[in-house]
Amino acid sequence: MSDADDIKSDLTQAKNALLEAIQRGFSFEDWINGPVGKYLVLRAEAERLDRLEQLATIDAHDAKAIAKVQQRIAVLDSWQEWVADAITEGRQAQHEFVDLGG
Repeated sequence: MSDADDIKSDLTQAKNALLEAIQRGFSFEDWINGPVGKYLVLRAEAERLDRLEQLATIDAHDAKAIAKVQQRIAVLDSWQEWVADAITEGRQAQHEFVDLGG
């Protein structure tokens, strides 16, 4: 293969990866704005508030109980961050795709 063919192949692979990221971002955005996504966001936010209130009543010297509540809050935050990251990556991929002449 020539250098031109290599460059064309690399560009095609890059565009395909961007298209996958774009599609994934659209899928996550549709899902989070749909009934299941909205339900889960509301549930996570309600539980997060409950856990924060629980922190206010835990014995300040009970490190295990505090760590357990903090860990649950981190889990509740993490999945929402993953969804937001996928949407953001999709949007960034759209810009990159356009910049590549897609």
